[in-house]
Amino acid sequence: MAYNQIDQSFFTYERDATTSYLVLKVDRMEKIISHQVEMISNNLIPSILPIHTRVKNNETFLYYNVTSKQNLSQALKRKKLTRDEFLRVLEGMSKGILESSNYFLSDKAFLIDAEYIYVNPEDYQIYFVYLPITLLDYNLQNPIKTLVNLLIAHINPTENLEDHIIHRVLMAVNDEDFNVKEFNKLIIELQNNSWSRSFNSTSQKDKEEIRLKNTHSDSICIKDEEGNQSYKAKTPENCLEGLYSKKVFPLKYKLIVVLYQLLIMVMGLIIGIEMGVFKAETFEITTLLGIVILIATAEYFFFARILTKEKRVEKKIAKAEKEEKKKSRFLNYNMNKKEILSQPSINSRLLMEGINDSTDVIIDSLSNDTMIIDADSYTNPYLTAVKDGTIEKIVISKSSFIIGKLKDQVDYLLMYKSISRIHAEISRVEGRYYIKDLNSKNGTFVNGNRIDSNKEYLLEDGTYVKFADREFLFRQD
Repeated sequence: MAYNQIDQSFFTYERDATTSYLVLKVDRMEKIISHQVEMISNNLIPSILPIHTRVKNNETFLYYNVTSKQNLSQALKRKKLTRDEFLRVLEGMSKGILESSNYFLSDKAFLIDAEYIYVNPEDYQIYFVYLPITLLDYNLQNPIKTLVNLLIAHINPTENLEDHIIHRVLMAVNDEDFNVKEFNKLIIELQNNSWSRSFNSTSQKDKEEIRLKNTHSDSICIKDEEGNQSYKAKTPENCLEGLYSKKVFPLKYKLIVVLYQLLIMVMGLIIGIEMGVFKAETFEITTLLGIVILIATAEYFFFARILTKEKRVEKKIAKAEKEEKKKSRFLNYNMNKKEILSQPSINSRLLMEGINDSTDVIIDSLSNDTMIIDADSYTNPYLTAVKDGTIEKIVISKSSFIIGKLKDQVDYLLMYKSISRIHAEISRVEGRYYIKDLNSKNGTFVNGNRIDSNKEYLLEDGTYVKFADREFLFRQD
């Protein structure tokens, strides 16, 4: 099979309960190299997508696991590459091809096409489709050259990328004696030079932080309230995505303070009654002030003796817990929310169906009564849901609208553990709206049915859409 014979007609997408697959139907004239399939299946090979075979109706299919990954072509539609990402993709590509020989694989079997190269959207780690089939015969130079030109076209124009980097990369891929090994050496050299210049431009404080991080790579950094940091050995107790420490008073001291306050109040009341302070005919302001000063003095000496710094204990809190508290106050910075009154027993779906399309339901901050106000007509369709007494509304404001939890790469943030970094896309085509799952781990559902990845499904007004376990109602006024 020649390289240019492989096109999109050979591929389809499928998914099961937790996994998204890119599926290649193998032509009967081709022969699968079984030991290569077994090698990839039984080893976690960097830069190569996991693979297994299935036979249906005497036809063989190759299944590539692409869960939580994006193809490079899709990723580049909405992202401009930094210098480091540009070099990282090229380094991952060349390194993956070179290391294939360690697993008895062929460097001629990598499908180097932006449609079938997959990346981790968070760090741009690269993954290839490997073709363990015979009759492959093509030169790597041409597809690599095409890929390099595509990447250069997507470099961020504001990125401080030295001209000589692009020039040297282009010179290498256009060289008649091009080979992957020398190309990989060049990319590593450019990476080292780039990092060296970046490091030299950093402040002494930044360098010291880098040095400490490298020195304590097997430790965890804990910062106290004053910003002082210390390093402790990693243990199951403190390896919770990092910790920060906070000194607090034990519960028993807090209870003592509460009981003391109650005692002071009772004693002050008794003294005032005995002295006739509260009687109109005997009231003297100086006597009242004396009692207040006496109580204040007693409290001062009590707190100075009981609530000393030495009695505080260190409490270690996971960063995830700290961040969760922030999210509970304001979950999504780009989310339109309007508080409503609802009973916990009311099903959110029934509540959504009961809200009139032309109204917004809000709570007046000065009253417990629910106030209904007219809403402006929406120019864009939206997804809406009711959760914990709030209306969450996602306005579909672009013709290609991506939902996920990876900041700067999605149009709307859903910050839940069940949501994938790049979860799903809603697109507008000729006035109609479609939803597509983007290889998410927990899937996307339309009216309760899980949809296949990378396939578009029509959305109509009143359609229920669920991203993992988060359900919304699609409205198109």
